[in-house]
Amino acid sequence: MSGTLHIVGAGLAGLAAAVAAAKAGTRVVMHEAAGHAGGRCRSFRDEKLDRVIDNGSHLVLGANRTTLAYAQAIGGLEAMVAAEPCFPFVDL
Repeated sequence: MSGTLHIVGAGLAGLAAAVAAAKAGTRVVMHEAAGHAGGRCRSFRDEKLDRVIDNGSHLVLGANRTTLAYAQAIGGLEAMVAAEPCFPFVDL
C-alpha cells in the first residue's frame, strides 16, 4: 500500500514518527500549528527577564534513552553541548 502519511504536530513524538516512517520509505507530510518544530522542546525569549529560556529540555536531560536515540537517528547527538551550570545545585 503506497500513499502519504500525514502527521499532525511536529513535537518530539511527531518528528520521531516522521523519521521512522521516512526511513521505511513512506512519504510524510507534517502539519504544525506553531511557526517552529519541537513542540514543548524549544527556546523562547522572555522579555521581562531579558533572557532566552530553554523549555522542555528536561526530556533529554533526564537521560531518556528514547530521546537520545532519536537525536542520534537525525544526526543531532553530536551537536548537543552540555551547558555550564549557572547556579549551584544539590541533589538530595
